[in-house]
Amino acid sequence: MSLSVESIKSLPKPTLYSLVSTVVTLAGCIAIIVLLILPLRESNTTVRKEVAELQKTLSVMKADLMKADEEAEKTAELTASLDYFVNTGMLKPDPISRSLRMGAKSLMMPLAEKVGFKLENVKELPSVLLRLPSPIPNQIYARQPVEFIGRGSFNQIMQFIQETETTYPLTILSGLVIVTQYQSPEIHKAVVTLEWPIKHEWLK
Repeated sequence: MSLSVESIKSLPKPTLYSLVSTVVTLAGCIAIIVLLILPLRESNTTVRKEVAELQKTLSVMKADLMKADEEAEKTAELTASLDYFVNTGMLKPDPISRSLRMGAKSLMMPLAEKVGFKLENVKELPSVLLRLPSPIPNQIYARQPVEFIGRGSFNQIMQFIQETETTYPLTILSGLVIVTQYQSPEIHKAVVTLEWPIKHEWLK
């Protein structure tokens, strides 16, 4: 069965109208599919990909925020530890005499008394300047050696050093001389040299 223009024209008008309406409707459906549905499907796929990427980004941001709280807490703890070491670990001048020697003596006298080490003399040695980095910082630190001369048993001398290292963790033992006293074999003369970090502005 074949259709021709003449055969179509010879159809009854109601049939012809119905056929034209069907063709128009079918063409409209095809146009809707081509112009609307297919682009919408492609757009929907693109949107889904973008939503998935945004969800990944959001997950990463949430994880970063959780880590940020942890990092802020760790930073606060480290800052507090740093402040503690700086405030308790550095040698400061005596507030009255403005002397580093007297400042060191006031720190070490309680420790010497605690372990029974008789502190007889305290001597301030020349400061050791640190190498300056480039660029030069506003706050410069130096090393300050101080000699502590006293008498005690070998155990008391060692306890004096151990108490110093425990109480002032930034302090360094840089020299130790123990001289035997023949008139009192159990008591020795000791020259203990300790170094503290100090601010450069405190130097004479």
